[in-house]
Amino acid sequence: MKIRTKQLIAVLILAGMLLTALTNVRMPLANAASQTSINTAIQKGLVYLNSTQASDGSWSSGGYPVACTAMAVLAFENKGHYGWNATDPYNNTVQKGLNWLFAHGSNQTLTNKTAGNPDVSGTGIGVYWPSDGEPIYETPMVLMAIVGSNAPTNVTSGATAATLGVRTYHAIVQDIVDYLAWAQNDVGQPGRGGWRYTAEYGTSDNSVSQWAVVGLMAAALWGIKPPAFVKSELNYWIKADQDLTGNSTSNSQYGSFGYTGADSILGGIVETAAGIAELTYVGAPSNNASIIAAEGYINTMWTTNNGGWQDNLGELYCMYGVMKAMREANPPIQYIRYYNDTPGVEWYNGTGEYADALVTNQSSTGSWTNWVSWYEDLPTDLSTAFGVLILEFIPVSISYSLTVTVLDATTSKPIAGAAVTAVGPGSYSGTTGKSGQVVFSSVYAGTYLVNASASGYSLSGTTVSVTSNTAVTIKLSPTALAVGGTVEPVNTLEVLLAGIQVVFSEYWVAFLVVTAFLAALIIFKKRRE
Repeated sequence: MKIRTKQLIAVLILAGMLLTALTNVRMPLANAASQTSINTAIQKGLVYLNSTQASDGSWSSGGYPVACTAMAVLAFENKGHYGWNATDPYNNTVQKGLNWLFAHGSNQTLTNKTAGNPDVSGTGIGVYWPSDGEPIYETPMVLMAIVGSNAPTNVTSGATAATLGVRTYHAIVQDIVDYLAWAQNDVGQPGRGGWRYTAEYGTSDNSVSQWAVVGLMAAALWGIKPPAFVKSELNYWIKADQDLTGNSTSNSQYGSFGYTGADSILGGIVETAAGIAELTYVGAPSNNASIIAAEGYINTMWTTNNGGWQDNLGELYCMYGVMKAMREANPPIQYIRYYNDTPGVEWYNGTGEYADALVTNQSSTGSWTNWVSWYEDLPTDLSTAFGVLILEFIPVSISYSLTVTVLDATTSKPIAGAAVTAVGPGSYSGTTGKSGQVVFSSVYAGTYLVNASASGYSLSGTTVSVTSNTAVTIKLSPTALAVGGTVEPVNTLEVLLAGIQVVFSEYWVAFLVVTAFLAALIIFKKRRE
Protein backbone atom coordinates (compact mmCIF):
# COMPACT_ATOMS: atom_id res chain seq x y z
CA MET A 1 0.00 0.00 0.00
CA LYS A 2 1.18 3.52 -0.80
CA ILE A 3 0.07 6.65 0.94
CA ARG A 4 0.31 9.74 -1.20
CA THR A 5 1.89 12.94 0.09
CA LYS A 6 -1.43 14.80 0.18
CA GLN A 7 -3.01 11.97 2.14
CA LEU A 8 -0.14 11.95 4.62
CA ILE A 9 -0.40 15.71 5.09
CA ALA A 10 -4.13 15.42 5.66
CA VAL A 11 -3.58 12.69 8.24
CA LEU A 12 -0.97 14.78 10.06
CA ILE A 13 -3.26 17.81 10.14
CA LEU A 14 -6.07 15.70 11.58
CA ALA A 15 -3.65 14.23 14.11
CA GLY A 16 -2.55 17.69 15.14
CA MET A 17 -6.14 18.79 15.58
CA LEU A 18 -6.88 15.75 17.71
CA LEU A 19 -3.75 16.31 19.77
CA THR A 20 -4.72 19.91 20.43
CA ALA A 21 -8.20 18.88 21.46
CA LEU A 22 -6.96 16.16 23.80
CA THR A 23 -4.42 18.16 25.75
CA ASN A 24 -3.35 21.69 26.37
CA VAL A 25 -0.41 20.70 28.54
CA ARG A 26 3.09 20.80 27.13
CA MET A 27 5.38 17.80 27.18
CA PRO A 28 7.09 17.12 30.53
CA LEU A 29 10.83 17.72 30.54
CA ALA A 30 11.58 14.80 32.80
CA ASN A 31 10.06 12.36 35.25
CA ALA A 32 8.64 13.57 38.54
CA ALA A 33 11.06 13.36 41.45
CA SER A 34 10.10 10.95 44.22
CA GLN A 35 9.39 12.38 47.65
CA THR A 36 12.28 10.31 48.99
CA SER A 37 14.73 11.92 46.56
CA ILE A 38 13.33 15.36 47.38
CA ASN A 39 13.77 14.78 51.11
CA THR A 40 17.30 13.53 50.54
CA ALA A 41 18.16 16.61 48.47
CA ILE A 42 16.83 18.89 51.22
CA GLN A 43 18.90 17.15 53.88
CA LYS A 44 22.03 17.26 51.72
CA GLY A 45 21.47 20.97 51.16
CA LEU A 46 21.13 21.66 54.87
CA VAL A 47 24.24 19.61 55.66
CA TYR A 48 26.14 21.68 53.10
CA LEU A 49 24.92 24.97 54.57
CA ASN A 50 25.78 23.81 58.07
CA SER A 51 29.33 23.11 56.90
CA THR A 52 29.82 26.54 55.27
CA GLN A 53 28.63 28.77 58.12
CA ALA A 54 31.37 31.11 59.33
CA SER A 55 32.41 31.11 62.97
CA ASP A 56 30.62 34.43 63.54
CA GLY A 57 27.31 32.89 62.41
CA SER A 58 27.15 34.35 58.90
CA TRP A 59 27.21 32.87 55.42
CA SER A 60 29.03 34.86 52.79
CA SER A 61 30.42 32.71 49.97
CA GLY A 62 30.84 35.15 47.08
CA GLY A 63 29.44 38.19 48.87
CA TYR A 64 26.01 39.36 50.04
CA PRO A 65 26.37 38.06 53.62
CA VAL A 66 23.00 39.47 54.74
CA ALA A 67 21.07 37.76 51.96
CA CYS A 68 23.05 34.52 52.30
CA THR A 69 22.61 34.40 56.08
CA ALA A 70 18.91 35.26 56.08
CA MET A 71 17.99 32.70 53.43
CA ALA A 72 20.18 29.99 54.96
CA VAL A 73 18.57 30.52 58.37
CA LEU A 74 15.10 30.39 56.78
CA ALA A 75 15.96 27.15 54.98
CA PHE A 76 16.65 25.48 58.35
CA GLU A 77 13.60 27.02 60.03
CA ASN A 78 11.22 25.95 57.27
CA LYS A 79 12.28 22.37 57.94
CA GLY A 80 11.44 22.77 61.64
CA HIS A 81 14.93 23.53 62.96
CA TYR A 82 14.70 26.36 65.51
CA GLY A 83 17.36 28.18 67.48
CA TRP A 84 15.38 27.95 70.73
CA ASN A 85 15.02 24.14 70.55
CA ALA A 86 17.92 22.80 72.59
CA THR A 87 17.34 19.24 71.36
CA ASP A 88 17.56 20.14 67.67
CA PRO A 89 20.87 19.24 65.97
CA TYR A 90 20.92 22.57 64.11
CA ASN A 91 19.73 24.84 66.93
CA ASN A 92 23.14 26.47 67.41
CA THR A 93 23.56 27.00 63.65
CA VAL A 94 20.21 28.76 63.40
CA GLN A 95 20.58 30.91 66.50
CA LYS A 96 24.09 32.04 65.56
CA GLY A 97 22.76 33.07 62.18
CA LEU A 98 19.91 35.08 63.73
CA ASN A 99 22.27 36.70 66.23
CA TRP A 100 24.59 37.79 63.42
CA LEU A 101 21.66 39.34 61.58
CA PHE A 102 20.44 41.25 64.64
CA ALA A 103 23.95 42.55 65.27
CA HIS A 104 24.15 44.01 61.75
CA GLY A 105 20.78 45.79 61.64
CA SER A 106 20.45 49.57 61.67
CA ASN A 107 17.87 52.07 62.85
CA GLN A 108 16.33 54.65 60.51
CA THR A 109 14.52 57.78 61.65
CA LEU A 110 11.12 57.85 59.97
CA THR A 111 9.29 60.85 58.54
CA ASN A 112 5.79 61.26 57.19
CA LYS A 113 5.18 60.60 53.51
CA THR A 114 2.75 62.24 51.14
CA ALA A 115 0.73 59.01 51.20
CA GLY A 116 0.59 58.87 55.00
CA ASN A 117 2.43 58.09 58.23
CA PRO A 118 4.54 54.91 57.97
CA ASP A 119 5.22 54.64 61.70
CA VAL A 120 2.62 52.15 62.91
CA SER A 121 4.65 51.21 66.00
CA GLY A 122 4.98 54.83 67.12
CA THR A 123 8.68 54.40 67.94
CA GLY A 124 9.74 56.92 65.30
CA ILE A 125 12.27 54.49 63.83
CA GLY A 126 12.43 51.75 61.28
CA VAL A 127 14.86 48.84 61.12
CA TYR A 128 16.82 47.84 58.01
CA TRP A 129 20.01 46.11 56.84
CA PRO A 130 22.31 48.39 54.78
CA SER A 131 25.59 46.45 54.82
CA ASP A 132 25.31 44.99 51.31
CA GLY A 133 24.26 48.32 49.79
CA GLU A 134 20.84 47.13 48.62
CA PRO A 135 18.65 47.17 51.73
CA ILE A 136 15.29 46.72 49.96
CA TYR A 137 16.49 43.40 48.58
CA GLU A 138 17.86 42.08 51.83
CA THR A 139 15.85 43.62 54.66
CA PRO A 140 12.72 41.60 53.71
CA MET A 141 14.87 38.46 53.62
CA VAL A 142 15.88 39.13 57.22
CA LEU A 143 12.24 39.79 58.09
CA MET A 144 11.30 36.33 56.77
CA ALA A 145 14.10 34.70 58.76
CA ILE A 146 12.93 36.38 61.97
CA VAL A 147 9.30 35.34 61.41
CA GLY A 148 10.54 31.86 60.50
CA SER A 149 12.04 31.58 63.99
CA ASN A 150 8.52 30.97 65.34
CA ALA A 151 9.57 32.96 68.42
CA PRO A 152 7.88 36.40 68.46
CA THR A 153 8.39 36.86 72.21
CA ASN A 154 12.12 36.08 72.19
CA VAL A 155 14.29 39.06 73.12
CA THR A 156 17.64 40.28 71.78
CA SER A 157 20.40 40.54 74.34
CA GLY A 158 24.12 41.12 74.66
CA ALA A 159 26.00 41.79 71.44
CA THR A 160 22.90 41.13 69.37
CA ALA A 161 21.24 44.13 71.01
CA ALA A 162 24.16 46.51 70.50
CA THR A 163 22.55 48.33 67.57
CA LEU A 164 18.85 47.56 67.69
CA GLY A 165 18.55 47.54 71.47
CA VAL A 166 16.82 45.05 73.73
CA ARG A 167 13.61 44.27 71.85
CA THR A 168 11.36 41.33 71.18
CA TYR A 169 11.54 39.73 67.76
CA HIS A 170 7.95 40.87 67.24
CA ALA A 171 8.85 44.51 67.90
CA ILE A 172 11.77 44.33 65.48
CA VAL A 173 9.54 42.91 62.74
CA GLN A 174 7.07 45.75 63.32
CA ASP A 175 9.83 48.31 62.85
CA ILE A 176 11.04 46.53 59.69
CA VAL A 177 7.50 46.78 58.29
CA ASP A 178 7.45 50.49 59.17
CA TYR A 179 10.75 50.93 57.33
CA LEU A 180 9.42 49.20 54.20
CA ALA A 181 6.36 51.47 54.26
CA TRP A 182 8.64 54.51 54.57
CA ALA A 183 10.91 53.23 51.79
CA GLN A 184 8.08 52.78 49.25
CA ASN A 185 8.26 55.23 46.35
CA ASP A 186 5.93 58.09 47.18
CA VAL A 187 3.23 60.01 45.37
CA GLY A 188 4.56 61.92 42.36
CA GLN A 189 7.62 59.73 41.82
CA PRO A 190 8.08 57.83 38.53
CA GLY A 191 7.92 54.46 40.26
CA ARG A 192 5.05 55.38 42.58
CA GLY A 193 4.00 52.48 44.77
CA GLY A 194 6.99 50.23 44.07
CA TRP A 195 10.46 49.84 45.53
CA ARG A 196 14.04 49.77 44.28
CA TYR A 197 17.49 49.34 45.84
CA THR A 198 17.26 52.03 48.53
CA ALA A 199 14.47 53.99 50.20
CA GLU A 200 12.39 56.25 47.93
CA TYR A 201 14.75 55.54 45.05
CA GLY A 202 12.61 57.55 42.61
CA THR A 203 12.13 54.64 40.19
CA SER A 204 10.96 51.11 40.88
CA ASP A 205 11.79 47.69 39.53
CA ASN A 206 9.82 44.53 39.94
CA SER A 207 12.77 42.37 40.87
CA VAL A 208 13.23 44.43 44.04
CA SER A 209 9.55 45.18 44.64
CA GLN A 210 8.74 41.48 45.04
CA TRP A 211 10.99 41.25 48.09
CA ALA A 212 9.20 44.01 49.95
CA VAL A 213 5.92 42.25 49.21
CA VAL A 214 6.94 38.72 50.28
CA GLY A 215 8.46 40.22 53.42
CA LEU A 216 5.19 41.98 54.24
CA MET A 217 3.34 38.71 53.62
CA ALA A 218 5.56 37.02 56.20
CA ALA A 219 4.98 39.80 58.75
CA ALA A 220 1.22 39.20 58.44
CA LEU A 221 1.77 35.77 60.00
CA TRP A 222 2.52 37.61 63.24
CA GLY A 223 -0.45 39.92 62.79
CA ILE A 224 1.79 42.81 61.74
CA LYS A 225 0.50 44.99 58.92
CA PRO A 226 1.78 48.19 57.31
CA PRO A 227 -0.39 51.30 57.06
CA ALA A 228 -3.24 50.96 54.56
CA PHE A 229 -1.58 53.27 52.03
CA VAL A 230 1.08 50.64 51.23
CA LYS A 231 -1.41 48.41 49.37
CA SER A 232 -3.30 51.28 47.75
CA GLU A 233 -0.02 52.79 46.50
CA LEU A 234 1.25 49.39 45.33
CA ASN A 235 -1.75 49.22 43.00
CA TYR A 236 -0.30 52.16 41.06
CA TRP A 237 2.92 50.26 40.45
CA ILE A 238 1.12 47.03 39.50
CA LYS A 239 -0.96 48.88 36.92
CA ALA A 240 2.10 50.65 35.49
CA ASP A 241 4.21 47.50 35.29
CA GLN A 242 1.86 44.94 33.69
CA ASP A 243 1.38 44.87 29.93
CA LEU A 244 -2.32 44.31 29.20
CA THR A 245 -2.46 46.04 25.84
CA GLY A 246 -4.34 44.16 23.12
CA ASN A 247 -4.65 40.45 23.79
CA SER A 248 -2.57 37.28 23.82
CA THR A 249 -2.88 36.96 20.03
CA SER A 250 -1.90 40.49 19.07
CA ASN A 251 0.69 41.10 21.83
CA SER A 252 3.46 38.58 22.54
CA GLN A 253 4.12 40.28 25.90
CA TYR A 254 0.49 40.22 27.00
CA GLY A 255 0.16 39.65 30.75
CA SER A 256 3.86 40.12 31.48
CA PHE A 257 5.35 42.40 34.10
CA GLY A 258 8.41 44.41 33.12
CA TYR A 259 11.60 45.23 34.96
CA THR A 260 11.20 48.99 35.38
CA GLY A 261 7.87 49.32 33.59
CA ALA A 262 5.46 47.49 31.31
CA ASP A 263 7.55 48.33 28.24
CA SER A 264 10.83 47.17 29.77
CA ILE A 265 12.71 44.79 27.47
CA LEU A 266 13.92 42.87 30.50
CA GLY A 267 10.43 41.67 31.34
CA GLY A 268 10.46 37.92 31.85
CA ILE A 269 9.31 35.10 34.07
CA VAL A 270 10.96 36.43 37.23
CA GLU A 271 9.29 39.86 36.99
CA THR A 272 5.96 38.36 35.97
CA ALA A 273 5.99 35.97 38.92
CA ALA A 274 6.75 38.97 41.13
CA GLY A 275 3.68 40.66 39.68
CA ILE A 276 1.51 37.69 40.64
CA ALA A 277 2.80 37.94 44.23
CA GLU A 278 2.00 41.66 44.28
CA LEU A 279 -1.51 41.09 42.94
CA THR A 280 -2.05 38.45 45.62
CA TYR A 281 -0.85 40.82 48.33
CA VAL A 282 -3.33 43.54 47.38
CA GLY A 283 -6.16 41.00 47.55
CA ALA A 284 -6.54 39.48 44.07
CA PRO A 285 -7.60 35.80 44.14
CA SER A 286 -5.98 33.24 41.86
CA ASN A 287 -8.81 33.48 39.33
CA ASN A 288 -8.25 37.21 38.88
CA ALA A 289 -7.99 38.09 35.17
CA SER A 290 -4.63 39.87 35.61
CA ILE A 291 -3.15 36.85 37.38
CA ILE A 292 -4.40 34.47 34.69
CA ALA A 293 -2.91 36.75 32.01
CA ALA A 294 0.43 36.70 33.87
CA GLU A 295 0.30 32.89 34.13
CA GLY A 296 -0.42 32.68 30.40
CA TYR A 297 2.73 34.67 29.66
CA ILE A 298 4.82 32.49 32.01
CA ASN A 299 3.58 29.39 30.20
CA THR A 300 4.72 30.76 26.84
CA MET A 301 8.17 31.59 28.26
CA TRP A 302 8.67 28.51 30.46
CA THR A 303 11.49 26.89 28.47
CA THR A 304 13.03 30.09 27.02
CA ASN A 305 16.49 29.82 28.56
CA ASN A 306 18.28 32.23 26.21
CA GLY A 307 20.52 33.98 28.72
CA GLY A 308 20.01 36.95 31.01
CA TRP A 309 16.61 37.74 32.44
CA GLN A 310 14.73 35.24 30.29
CA ASP A 311 16.25 32.24 32.09
CA ASN A 312 14.03 29.97 34.16
CA LEU A 313 14.96 26.34 34.82
CA GLY A 314 18.47 26.47 36.21
CA GLU A 315 18.28 30.11 37.31
CA LEU A 316 17.62 29.74 41.03
CA TYR A 317 16.67 33.36 41.70
CA CYS A 318 13.89 33.09 39.12
CA MET A 319 12.81 29.66 40.36
CA TYR A 320 12.52 30.95 43.92
CA GLY A 321 10.39 33.88 42.75
CA VAL A 322 8.04 31.57 40.85
CA MET A 323 7.77 29.29 43.88
CA LYS A 324 6.80 32.20 46.15
CA ALA A 325 4.22 33.53 43.69
CA MET A 326 2.57 30.15 43.19
CA ARG A 327 2.50 29.15 46.86
CA GLU A 328 1.36 32.53 48.15
CA ALA A 329 -1.49 32.77 45.63
CA ASN A 330 -4.99 32.49 47.07
CA PRO A 331 -5.58 29.60 46.66
CA PRO A 332 -2.09 28.32 45.79
CA ILE A 333 -1.42 27.55 42.13
CA GLN A 334 -0.43 24.00 41.18
CA TYR A 335 -0.81 24.24 37.41
CA ILE A 336 0.24 27.53 35.82
CA ARG A 337 -2.66 28.31 33.50
CA TYR A 338 -2.78 29.22 29.85
CA TYR A 339 -4.42 32.42 28.69
CA ASN A 340 -7.69 30.52 28.23
CA ASP A 341 -7.68 29.50 31.93
CA THR A 342 -6.84 25.82 31.27
CA PRO A 343 -4.08 24.02 33.25
CA GLY A 344 -0.55 24.29 31.88
CA VAL A 345 2.80 23.71 33.57
CA GLU A 346 2.74 21.85 36.88
CA TRP A 347 5.62 23.95 38.14
CA TYR A 348 6.69 22.04 41.25
CA ASN A 349 6.50 18.33 40.50
CA GLY A 350 4.40 15.66 38.86
CA THR A 351 5.53 16.48 35.34
CA GLY A 352 9.20 16.78 36.13
CA GLU A 353 9.70 20.51 36.63
CA TYR A 354 11.41 22.34 39.51
CA ALA A 355 11.69 19.43 41.97
CA ASP A 356 13.11 17.02 39.40
CA ALA A 357 15.43 19.68 37.98
CA LEU A 358 16.84 20.49 41.42
CA VAL A 359 17.30 16.86 42.42
CA THR A 360 19.03 16.14 39.11
CA ASN A 361 21.38 19.13 39.26
CA GLN A 362 22.41 19.07 42.92
CA SER A 363 26.16 18.67 43.33
CA SER A 364 27.74 15.83 45.25
CA THR A 365 28.46 18.29 48.09
CA GLY A 366 24.77 19.08 48.47
CA SER A 367 25.05 22.58 47.02
CA TRP A 368 23.48 24.24 43.99
CA THR A 369 24.77 26.86 41.62
CA ASN A 370 22.97 28.21 38.56
CA TRP A 371 23.28 25.69 35.74
CA VAL A 372 22.26 28.16 33.06
CA SER A 373 24.09 31.30 32.02
CA TRP A 374 23.26 34.53 33.81
CA TYR A 375 25.12 37.81 33.90
CA GLU A 376 25.40 37.78 37.70
CA ASP A 377 25.89 34.42 39.39
CA LEU A 378 24.54 34.11 42.90
CA PRO A 379 26.82 33.11 45.80
CA THR A 380 26.74 29.34 46.26
CA ASP A 381 25.32 29.62 49.79
CA LEU A 382 22.45 31.77 48.52
CA SER A 383 21.75 29.48 45.54
CA THR A 384 21.77 26.48 47.86
CA ALA A 385 19.38 28.14 50.30
CA PHE A 386 17.04 28.96 47.40
CA GLY A 387 17.21 25.34 46.21
CA VAL A 388 16.30 23.99 49.65
CA LEU A 389 13.48 26.51 50.11
CA ILE A 390 11.95 25.65 46.73
CA LEU A 391 11.95 21.94 47.56
CA GLU A 392 10.66 22.24 51.12
CA PHE A 393 7.12 23.05 49.99
CA ILE A 394 6.45 24.94 53.22
CA PRO A 395 4.94 28.26 52.16
CA VAL A 396 5.38 31.35 54.27
CA SER A 397 1.76 32.35 53.81
CA ILE A 398 -1.27 33.38 55.78
CA SER A 399 -3.14 30.34 57.08
CA TYR A 400 -6.63 29.79 58.40
CA SER A 401 -8.63 27.57 60.75
CA LEU A 402 -10.78 24.75 59.39
CA THR A 403 -13.57 23.57 61.71
CA VAL A 404 -15.18 20.24 60.83
CA THR A 405 -18.44 19.19 62.51
CA VAL A 406 -19.54 15.55 62.17
CA LEU A 407 -23.22 14.73 62.68
CA ASP A 408 -25.46 11.67 62.52
CA ALA A 409 -27.37 11.97 59.22
CA THR A 410 -30.51 10.51 60.80
CA THR A 411 -30.67 12.32 64.14
CA SER A 412 -28.41 15.33 63.43
CA LYS A 413 -26.69 14.63 66.76
CA PRO A 414 -22.92 15.20 67.02
CA ILE A 415 -20.66 12.18 66.68
CA ALA A 416 -17.74 12.05 69.11
CA GLY A 417 -14.61 10.09 68.28
CA ALA A 418 -14.99 10.39 64.51
CA ALA A 419 -11.73 10.32 62.55
CA VAL A 420 -11.38 13.35 60.26
CA THR A 421 -8.79 14.01 57.56
CA ALA A 422 -8.29 17.06 55.32
CA VAL A 423 -5.97 16.67 52.34
CA GLY A 424 -4.98 19.52 50.01
CA PRO A 425 -1.98 21.89 50.03
CA GLY A 426 -1.39 20.47 53.52
CA SER A 427 -2.52 17.26 55.25
CA TYR A 428 -4.34 17.33 58.59
CA SER A 429 -6.00 14.69 60.75
CA GLY A 430 -7.81 14.64 64.06
CA THR A 431 -10.66 13.21 66.14
CA THR A 432 -13.92 14.92 67.03
CA GLY A 433 -14.76 15.74 70.64
CA LYS A 434 -18.08 15.59 72.47
CA SER A 435 -19.40 18.46 70.35
CA GLY A 436 -18.68 16.47 67.19
CA GLN A 437 -16.08 19.05 66.18
CA VAL A 438 -12.40 19.08 65.39
CA VAL A 439 -10.52 22.30 64.62
CA PHE A 440 -7.44 22.36 62.41
CA SER A 441 -5.45 25.55 62.91
CA SER A 442 -2.83 27.05 60.57
CA VAL A 443 -4.36 25.43 57.48
CA TYR A 444 -2.81 26.61 54.23
CA ALA A 445 -5.21 28.22 51.77
CA GLY A 446 -6.48 25.97 49.00
CA THR A 447 -8.98 23.25 48.14
CA TYR A 448 -9.25 20.25 50.48
CA LEU A 449 -10.94 16.85 50.39
CA VAL A 450 -12.35 16.41 53.91
CA ASN A 451 -13.34 12.87 54.97
CA ALA A 452 -14.94 11.66 58.19
CA SER A 453 -15.46 8.12 59.48
CA ALA A 454 -16.73 6.54 62.67
CA SER A 455 -17.57 3.10 63.94
CA GLY A 456 -21.05 2.12 62.77
CA TYR A 457 -21.17 4.71 60.02
CA SER A 458 -20.30 4.88 56.33
CA LEU A 459 -17.35 7.06 55.47
CA SER A 460 -18.37 10.35 53.89
CA GLY A 461 -16.58 13.42 52.62
CA THR A 462 -16.78 16.71 50.80
CA THR A 463 -14.51 19.24 49.14
CA VAL A 464 -14.08 22.70 50.61
CA SER A 465 -12.16 25.79 49.50
CA VAL A 466 -10.25 27.40 52.37
CA THR A 467 -9.69 31.10 51.66
CA SER A 468 -10.63 32.33 55.16
CA ASN A 469 -11.50 30.77 58.51
CA THR A 470 -13.83 28.00 57.34
CA ALA A 471 -16.40 25.65 58.89
CA VAL A 472 -17.88 22.58 57.23
CA THR A 473 -20.38 19.95 58.36
CA ILE A 474 -20.25 16.27 57.35
CA LYS A 475 -23.18 13.94 58.02
CA LEU A 476 -22.53 10.22 58.42
CA SER A 477 -25.15 7.60 57.65
CA PRO A 478 -25.44 4.58 59.99
CA THR A 479 -24.42 1.30 58.38
CA ALA A 480 -26.67 -1.77 58.40
CA LEU A 481 -23.85 -3.92 59.76
CA ALA A 482 -22.05 -1.96 62.41
CA VAL A 483 -20.09 -4.80 64.04
CA GLY A 484 -16.52 -5.36 62.87
CA GLY A 485 -15.23 -5.05 59.33
CA THR A 486 -14.27 -1.93 57.49
CA VAL A 487 -16.28 0.72 55.72
CA GLU A 488 -15.67 1.29 52.04
CA PRO A 489 -15.09 4.93 50.98
CA VAL A 490 -17.99 6.59 49.19
CA ASN A 491 -15.74 8.82 47.07
CA THR A 492 -14.72 6.13 44.58
CA LEU A 493 -16.15 8.02 41.61
CA GLU A 494 -14.44 11.25 42.67
CA VAL A 495 -11.10 9.49 43.03
CA LEU A 496 -11.55 7.77 39.67
CA LEU A 497 -12.35 11.05 37.91
CA ALA A 498 -9.37 12.74 39.55
CA GLY A 499 -7.13 9.93 38.33
CA ILE A 500 -8.47 10.24 34.78
CA GLN A 501 -7.85 13.99 34.88
CA VAL A 502 -4.24 13.50 35.95
CA VAL A 503 -3.61 10.80 33.35
CA PHE A 504 -5.04 12.82 30.49
CA SER A 505 -3.03 15.88 31.53
CA GLU A 506 0.09 13.99 30.51
CA TYR A 507 1.36 14.62 27.02
CA TRP A 508 2.40 11.04 26.38
CA VAL A 509 -1.17 9.81 26.61
CA ALA A 510 -2.19 12.26 23.91
CA PHE A 511 0.74 11.05 21.83
CA LEU A 512 -0.41 7.44 22.15
CA VAL A 513 -3.94 8.37 21.15
CA VAL A 514 -2.70 10.24 18.10
CA THR A 515 -0.52 7.29 17.14
CA ALA A 516 -3.50 4.96 17.42
CA PHE A 517 -5.52 7.38 15.30
CA LEU A 518 -2.87 7.31 12.56
CA ALA A 519 -2.69 3.52 12.66
CA ALA A 520 -6.47 3.24 12.35
CA LEU A 521 -6.47 5.47 9.29
CA ILE A 522 -3.77 3.38 7.61
CA ILE A 523 -5.61 0.11 8.35
CA PHE A 524 -8.85 1.58 7.05
CA LYS A 525 -7.09 2.69 3.86
CA LYS A 526 -5.55 -0.75 3.34
CA ARG A 527 -8.88 -2.53 3.74
CA ARG A 528 -10.56 -0.25 1.21
CA GLU A 529 -7.83 -0.99 -1.31
